[in-house]
Amino acid sequence: MTILVLHQVVPPHFTTKLRPWFRELSKCTVDAEVERRLFKAAVASSAGRVCGWKRYGVASNGKNVTPRWNQELKDAIRAKKVAYKGWLHNKADSSLHSRYAEARNSAALTVKKFKMHS
Repeated sequence: MTILVLHQVVPPHFTTKLRPWFRELSKCTVDAEVERRLFKAAVASSAGRVCGWKRYGVASNGKNVTPRWNQELKDAIRAKKVAYKGWLHNKADSSLHSRYAEARNSAALTVKKFKMHS
């Protein structure tokens, strides 16, 4: 059995994982909504087993996970915050403002770089 999706052939091992789901589908369908949910679960589960899973969202410790949030990005944001707090204590000093502006621009470029690569 070969399934065509958008003019691409689906690998046979994907369809072999779907077959058991479809055998059960005809036995337990009550209405169209139940059938749609079962179909969606079958496709998602089979695709996950064949293609693998990539986890986003909440980590095991309960905190949000962002794939691009690494140490370099954390350091750039921390440097910007330190420069900003230094400038807030003495707004009359123009060198502190220029240091903050430089750190702010550097952090923005770092975020932009990591967003493009992730």
